[in-house]
Amino acid sequence: MHEKLEKNDIHDLVKRAAAGSETAFSDLLDRYAPLINRSVASFRYCGMESEDLSQEAIIALLQAVRTFRSDSGVSFGLYAKICITNSLITAAKKRAASAPVFSYEEERERSDEGANDPSVVLGEVERAETIVRSLRKELSGFENRVFDLYLAGYTAKETAALLSKQEKSISNALFRIRGKLKKMLS
Repeated sequence: MHEKLEKNDIHDLVKRAAAGSETAFSDLLDRYAPLINRSVASFRYCGMESEDLSQEAIIALLQAVRTFRSDSGVSFGLYAKICITNSLITAAKKRAASAPVFSYEEERERSDEGANDPSVVLGEVERAETIVRSLRKELSGFENRVFDLYLAGYTAKETAALLSKQEKSISNALFRIRGKLKKMLS
């Protein structure tokens, strides 16, 4: 399992992951997998597949890594939990706005498949890591910059100003990024 990491060790991992270290992010993802799994499990009846929720949670963890400030007085674990929860709430709301209605029993059957099997959970985490790495490879340099700023919480308008581009260009890049992610997930 994990040995207990000191606050400075976690901050070091976060800094290295924010600087682009896949190993550091993988270590953080491994360390915070229980948080991700609990968060995903708490949203299992929202109408989204657990795989989709896991992806949202991993992207939120990545965003937390990139936006965390160690001088804020908040631990990274708490910050990551808030980011993940907020991301899952947003995803669930979007899904609810466009989702067909399932009965409670249908939704329970759909979400309980493999929920208690550690190998299934571990497989989902490993697959999510692979997807994030693969997505990065599929994105152009511009799309990666837009994706980084999106994960950091910038709006399309703010991103356009930072990159000296039209807001429409940023919106189009975000659309392409989502399309590439959906293609990878299908």
